[in-house]
Amino acid sequence: MIASPRAEILADAEDADPKILWADVDIRGGSMGDELFWETIYSGIQDHKERHLKFRQPKAYEVLTQEHPPLADQYAPGGVANTPEAIEEVYQKHKAARLKWLNGETVPYHWKW
Repeated sequence: MIASPRAEILADAEDADPKILWADVDIRGGSMGDELFWETIYSGIQDHKERHLKFRQPKAYEVLTQEHPPLADQYAPGGVANTPEAIEEVYQKHKAARLKWLNGETVPYHWKW
């Protein structure tokens, strides 16, 4: 089956013997919502991409660009494992804990969310 970005069936082989299907698909209109789609009616914007960009809230993810985010003090000092040695150490610790967990032993992980 070949369907357009708007879910219109353009070609269907059904249950017959193997077939070769082809169809012209206009992908330029793939981000256009239906005129009667509730978000189009509510916002007046038919293009999904334009609507999502217009309604994004940069303040909501501003913390991601801060040099010292509020929760940074809750993590152990030393920063991110960014050398081959540090990455190997983290990998080995994780591997050992995972093997303990698989054997039914208690694992000392306390994730902060």
